[in-house]
Amino acid sequence: VLIANKDAWADPWKRAKIERIYTMLQSALRAEGMVGLKMNAPGDRIEAITKLLPSLNQP
Repeated sequence: VLIANKDAWADPWKRAKIERIYTMLQSALRAEGMVGLKMNAPGDRIEAITKLLPSLNQP
């Protein structure tokens, strides 16, 4: 539950900000226990790397 001031909710600019904050909070809660992975790798090694990371092919 996210509580917002009625006047802030009535203001379109503030409402958009509140909705973005809500979305970010939901995303953070859903991501709990997950791991994000970002790497730089040569293009010719992507297939070999993908084989080492089975979660890229199935949950």
